[in-house]
Amino acid sequence: MSRSGIVVGGQSDCVLLASGFSEDGAGSGLFCFDGQAIEQLDRLGTVGMAVQGDCLARVLRNADWAATELIVYDKGGLKRYYRVDGLNDPHDILWDADTLLLVSTGENRIERLSATGELVPYWKGPGEGDACHLNCLAKHNGTLVVAGFGRFPAGSPWRMHREALDGAGFVMDVASGKDVATGFFSPHQSRFIDGHWVVCDSGRCQLVAVDESGKRVRVARLTGWTRGLAVSDDFLFVGESAQRHDPSGGWLPDARARISILARHDWAIVRSIEVPCRELYDLVLVSASLRDGVRRGFATNPHRMLEQAQYRRFDEIGVKPARIWATGDRLAAESCRVRLQADIPLRFRAGETIEMDCRLENLGNAFLTSAPPYPVYLSYKWFSPHSGQWLQAHEGMRTVLPLAIAPKTSAWARMRIQAPPLSGTLLLRLTPVQEHVAWFDDLAPENAIEAQVEVIGR
Repeated sequence: MSRSGIVVGGQSDCVLLASGFSEDGAGSGLFCFDGQAIEQLDRLGTVGMAVQGDCLARVLRNADWAATELIVYDKGGLKRYYRVDGLNDPHDILWDADTLLLVSTGENRIERLSATGELVPYWKGPGEGDACHLNCLAKHNGTLVVAGFGRFPAGSPWRMHREALDGAGFVMDVASGKDVATGFFSPHQSRFIDGHWVVCDSGRCQLVAVDESGKRVRVARLTGWTRGLAVSDDFLFVGESAQRHDPSGGWLPDARARISILARHDWAIVRSIEVPCRELYDLVLVSASLRDGVRRGFATNPHRMLEQAQYRRFDEIGVKPARIWATGDRLAAESCRVRLQADIPLRFRAGETIEMDCRLENLGNAFLTSAPPYPVYLSYKWFSPHSGQWLQAHEGMRTVLPLAIAPKTSAWARMRIQAPPLSGTLLLRLTPVQEHVAWFDDLAPENAIEAQVEVIGR
């Protein structure tokens, strides 16, 4: 634990994503914990997630045979979207080489998603309908396991046997049909950690470790419905959903989920963070750049986003435009006031081009737009840190603003930055520029952010 917070994955560029939903609509979506605070990335109710390399797959919340939506992201944003028919109440997802496995909980099935988005039968559990309430998948050394609430009679779903759930839950090796751990109360995620299967024993609000014989060797007693489990070098991250009902049958007032962080070596609770939803389903560790891709989502084409933003503005005022583009008027100095936010890399390779996210907040009194005749762009300058000389021969690339940014509002943009073909210590300054008018940093130093970086040879 650092002065600023938790080092999430053992390195500063790792963050925790949490999928959440609420049956009554009181907060759903994807949430990010960066070691200090929770950020809500979107409002799409989500159950299972799976990470492979630089890709994240997620299953949107669904039930009762409606079309299932599955989204895959990479660092650039949304990579693939699938509408999958034929899944009943999908709960979890897992990468299996380059394809995905999905749990159709309402049918006691595991299905494989083909490269064309079609379901291929993979495995069928005992009973019909939602008899076992299969939910979470995991793999260890090639062994695929699935958690279930119990094995109930065919045609008799687990909901009809609530009184028998305590102790009926299992984690099963799918290939052999043998249980690797039993005796749970509505179990969910299982992970093989430090030589033991660690399982979210949700109904008992516990995290449990069992050895090869199935004996419980460690228990962490928490206060919420334990569901969602991720592990780093130093910590276990456990999701705790709010207890669903008070004695009268409604939600407990102001009930909220939380993420509890346990020290990996002794399972002591280090910190708990409230999440603005009632229920959490899954937790995964990802790189900060993949998190940025999830945040970007469908906004992968800045020209399309700018065009659609223009249409929305006309729709809001009820005008059918003859043309959609506003002209970029010459701005007065007092209109060129901004605040920038970005994590500037501290090392570049000579000549390398990188992409990074930058937040631009408009503090002035006029719209900032990349429309002609005087478009505003995000750009940058390189300086010698010793002489302060601007290396004008290596003037920065221009980044189109994703939309027309109104006064007192902000937007994220994906900047492209190219290092000069030099080596050594340089000063990199980010600032907007209005073409043929002025660089914003020349008008006021507060209109820029900068960092000293190392440029190394190829």
